[in-house]
Amino acid sequence: SDQCLARRLEHLTTQTDTKDLIGSWSGWEDWSPCSKSCEGGKKVRVRTCSEGRSCKGQGIQSKTCNSEACKDEDSWTKWGTWSGCSASCGKGIRSRTRTCSSPNTASSVILRGVQSSSCAGENVNEEECRSTKICNSGRRKKWSSWGSFSSCSSTCSGGIRQSTRKCEGDRGECFGTPTNTELCGKAECGIQKPVGDGSVSTVLVGGWVGDWLSNVTIVNGRGKSCPAPSLPIWLADHFSVFDGSRIMTCGGRSGNEKTLCWYWDLSSAGWTRAPEMSEGRSYADAVQLNGEVWTTGGWDGSRRHASSEIMTGSSWTPGADLTGKRYQHCGVVLRDGSVVITGGQEGETGKGVALSLVERYGWNGPLVQEFPSMNQARWTHGCGV
Repeated sequence: SDQCLARRLEHLTTQTDTKDLIGSWSGWEDWSPCSKSCEGGKKVRVRTCSEGRSCKGQGIQSKTCNSEACKDEDSWTKWGTWSGCSASCGKGIRSRTRTCSSPNTASSVILRGVQSSSCAGENVNEEECRSTKICNSGRRKKWSSWGSFSSCSSTCSGGIRQSTRKCEGDRGECFGTPTNTELCGKAECGIQKPVGDGSVSTVLVGGWVGDWLSNVTIVNGRGKSCPAPSLPIWLADHFSVFDGSRIMTCGGRSGNEKTLCWYWDLSSAGWTRAPEMSEGRSYADAVQLNGEVWTTGGWDGSRRHASSEIMTGSSWTPGADLTGKRYQHCGVVLRDGSVVITGGQEGETGKGVALSLVERYGWNGPLVQEFPSMNQARWTHGCGV
């Protein structure tokens, strides 16, 4: 019929028009950046259908990205192992620790060398523990018997000898001292026979006998003495060195509390002023080598010194430091030019504890060697080679 023919023609016309309108897709563009840096973001890409056309399929695609867990916040590490029990018997405490770990140390806050933490909670965990040993078991501590005395430090008066004992046992404590010291060599020391031909002499400069002294005495190798020109001031706690032609006396304390240096040229009739050190140095020590004088340590009445000064020519300059503040020590020069310093009092704590320390320095430092300590700590002592 005409109606069916019209419908068939319309259908064929529609098929032709639709086919002519089908477009084609462009290639996919690059994926976009991920929307999140962690814990699952999305990224997309698109393509374009021909202008004015219809394309089958999707013009956009998406997929998941960066699925790993975020690590932007600080987090605790696992607990460490438990420490030992704090008690040697009975109840005690044991602990374990953990650390707050930052994923980006560079961006964390650091105050005075300590990294701040944003982790919630404590970094130390403590719990009660119990030692397997029962308290008050075992032997109560007590002193062993005294050991034999050591040999006397002197063959005549002024010597000492010591014996020791040990604190033995498991509980309690020992009261008293582990060392017993007594005088020995009580026989009077005889006067030794003078030796030498008299060509070598000793010069005694100033000193103290309840008051400051200014007198100077020469004692020759045969035991004879005679007066020398007196110092212009009273002087004690000083040092003196001889450079082959003159004596220099320096440091110490005088009656008017001044720190002065003086020369006595043996060819002259008296003392003259010498260059001043930059620091007051009572109880310092000084040694001489090839015309140079190196003085170490000492104190100025309020401060103890680890510093030193060296005189070359006619002026003092700063020298090398000792390993610690030290005064009333004694130094000698060895054949190789190094200097051995013994004993003295420590100046680090201000308590002036006697030292048994023996150290070897290069000339004007640095420390070369630490020798075995002396058996007896001592200060204001003499030494020689």
